[in-house]
Amino acid sequence: MLTISEALSDFEYIPLDESIWDEVGKLLYRLRKNGITLPFQDAVLCALTLRYNLLLWTNDNHFALIKTVTKDLRLFSP
Repeated sequence: MLTISEALSDFEYIPLDESIWDEVGKLLYRLRKNGITLPFQDAVLCALTLRYNLLLWTNDNHFALIKTVTKDLRLFSP
């Protein structure tokens, strides 16, 4: 049987330091200014994705809405 640590070992660790919270706040402000409200955790994922220039795999339509305001967001939708 696989342990959680073994299952997660294929994933890269992404540091979450205090400076990300400013980016999350600015992103939420910019989105709300454009009429978009979304769950806080989606904003955190988006801020991390933008900071590290990652490709976000999702089928959640919140991220398509975020991309209308944040053009640098890279999405892959299966």
